[in-house]
Amino acid sequence: MSLALTIRLHHRGWLTATLTEDAVTEKVTASYLRHATADLLLAATALADGALHAECRWLEEPGEFRWVFDRLGPDMRLCVLWFRETLSELPDDAGQLVFSTVQQPDVLLAAIADAATDVLESMGLDGYLTAWGEAFPAEELAYLTSALRR
Repeated sequence: MSLALTIRLHHRGWLTATLTEDAVTEKVTASYLRHATADLLLAATALADGALHAECRWLEEPGEFRWVFDRLGPDMRLCVLWFRETLSELPDDAGQLVFSTVQQPDVLLAAIADAATDVLESMGLDGYLTAWGEAFPAEELAYLTSALRR
């Protein structure tokens, strides 16, 4: 199963991630209400450090996408869930499943690192700051990239 992730900022404070596995493609969006790229990289770095579970929330107006990562033995599962309320306190099983995949951890974490690297390389630090309104999470990306090399 091949996994691809792209992240594109399409106007100030809004981005879209496209998740593709084989013939399935889903789009997940986020607004400026939280730093979506940084939150995704922070979840990935926690997983790279051995966490068994991590999540991040990409906020909409209204609603949210919750990215939920769980280790399953040698593999890792990602489920992206949709909730109608922003900052929902509902349990994961109350969300609508948007995308799900099970991958080797290095494959999943590399897809996140590659997507963030593509954003940085295509926009640069200044372009990202202008488009998102916050600095690119360069330290988090560097940490994740370093962890993947170990």
